[in-house]
Amino acid sequence: MKTLLVPFRIRCLHLTEPLTVAEAAADFSTIPYFDKKVGVTVNTDNPYLSENLLSQPFQNQNLTLQEGVHLHFQLPKRLISSIKVINDEGTTEQAYAPVPNRWLIVKSANGESVKSWVLESDFLWPEDAPPEYTEGKITIPLPVDEIKASAEHSKPFRYMGRLYRLDEWQESGERGTYWKDFFGQPLTALGYGNESFAGFFPNSKDVFSFYDNSEKTTLEKPVKYEIWGWYSDSEDSTKLTDFYEKTDDFEAVGRLTAFSKEFNWNVKNATGQALPEHFMLYSSVKLGMNSHENHLKNEGTEIALGNRGTEALSAFLAQKIDKENKAKVEDQIEAVQMEALQNKKLDVFEEFTKIKHTKGFSAKSGGILWTYDMASDGTVELSNAEFSKDIRKILVNQEVDDLMHDASIILAGLNFLQFQYDKQHLLIQSQRHQLFADWYKYMLAAHPPIGQEKQYPKADEILQFINRFVIKSIYERMESTGVVIREEEEEEDDNFEDDFWFTTKYYDSISEQIVDAFDELMRQLHSANNTIRFLKKEKNTAEAVSYGKSEYKYPAIAKVNIGFRILSKPAPRFYETNEPVVLLSGEVTKSTSKAVANEIDCYELDWDISDMKAFLPSLNKVILEVQVGND
Repeated sequence: MKTLLVPFRIRCLHLTEPLTVAEAAADFSTIPYFDKKVGVTVNTDNPYLSENLLSQPFQNQNLTLQEGVHLHFQLPKRLISSIKVINDEGTTEQAYAPVPNRWLIVKSANGESVKSWVLESDFLWPEDAPPEYTEGKITIPLPVDEIKASAEHSKPFRYMGRLYRLDEWQESGERGTYWKDFFGQPLTALGYGNESFAGFFPNSKDVFSFYDNSEKTTLEKPVKYEIWGWYSDSEDSTKLTDFYEKTDDFEAVGRLTAFSKEFNWNVKNATGQALPEHFMLYSSVKLGMNSHENHLKNEGTEIALGNRGTEALSAFLAQKIDKENKAKVEDQIEAVQMEALQNKKLDVFEEFTKIKHTKGFSAKSGGILWTYDMASDGTVELSNAEFSKDIRKILVNQEVDDLMHDASIILAGLNFLQFQYDKQHLLIQSQRHQLFADWYKYMLAAHPPIGQEKQYPKADEILQFINRFVIKSIYERMESTGVVIREEEEEEDDNFEDDFWFTTKYYDSISEQIVDAFDELMRQLHSANNTIRFLKKEKNTAEAVSYGKSEYKYPAIAKVNIGFRILSKPAPRFYETNEPVVLLSGEVTKSTSKAVANEIDCYELDWDISDMKAFLPSLNKVILEVQVGND
């Protein structure tokens, strides 16, 4: 039975004294909730706001790593990114790969195993777990609806990750509640939905990491740690190869070859094209006499601010080059980065000032403007030059203005309605922001700090104000404004005229007026195009016009192959200032480890790891043989 051995990297930190580092991105244990067993609300003084759960930038140095050896498992690149999978409907889609959720850690010295542990990454501690078991562990949020509907569960979070001694795990492991029990899917590198879950050590502490508290001082002899990772459910590992197993496209090139190219996992000793049935990750790290030296330097950190990235960089470099003429040097450095100035010879400083000012702002949409456009009617193939020539013919006189007089009036009305529509939707957005601000104040009043209840207004009064005025005003504006829905023909035709229209479900609203005005404008354009078609068929000459045939009054238009169609374009934009940019420089900005390798060498093994408890004696024998061989 094939097992593919995949190497991965380990980040190691050996501490002989405590070190304070950044904490996890979120702490869900502070969420207020109702304890169904006791009948009380827990964390009543903590508002249900994300700022109380999330780690705050520049105020997050709250995690203390104790003395000992800290190992962080750096998963292979293809396990921290999306892969091709076949969903239940049989179609291909992208999804994050399942990751190993069991890890065997073997510590050895002088070629002999000292101690072994098993880490269950996806273990979720029960609600009533003693604090001494969950202290320092990360928290993950649970599905709220499931917690509310449950008669047993109250806490909307769980502590995650459990470490056993090897003998304990063989006797009592694989018991309890796991990730799949709540989420119905295997654990991925995203965890609960954070892209840095597996990659940031505090986020995945005791999930993709290991802590050995027995090495608190300088090592007297080298110590080696070997880590083996696998899937507790073999079905999870097969999801890596399902796409290649179930797709016939790889028969010619070979399924294993296609899989290896996609994953960049080179199988060095492949015996055929059969896909592996199991996957096992392996890595090791050896600590020497000086492993305790702290290479996480936080010295010489410098900060520069600017309205944009180039300005922050220029300010930082100018400080280094010439402090006395910093402003002048800063302008010179920034000017070098402006391509628009490269070939400029006149008014260079004025242009520089203009560009510098413009880059401090970002353009925002100003809505839509409607207009009509002259286009080839499709009866004759026209080059750009011929089409431009036809346009010039009819613009010499006022035939277009006369023909499109009524359409122009309707167009002006449509643009006025569109302006009002865009304005009202911006006001609705602004009101929604205000609603959030009012709800934020309500949450603060509903969960005041203990002993400070009288310093906050009554939460019920704030809630009543929100329902009676804020929400009511938003609904009224939404009803009076409405939503315009664009509809299109399912099949394209050769007609050069537009084949779309608008509808709305809101009556007596601005959107209904826009739909009516648009329909009327389309009728006017169709009428103008029909008039042109009619004039081409009839005798349309100056003599006919002089004899009083009023319908023959567009001789120039009738001689060209054009028509009119409606066109939308962006309305004049408005601008708002950019957020300031912070530039950091120094040792603190450097990566503490090498980038994850794109291509890795893997090895095919004839191991059956479907039952790891039964296989562990064989694995321990392999580990012992390797240790003896190395020594």
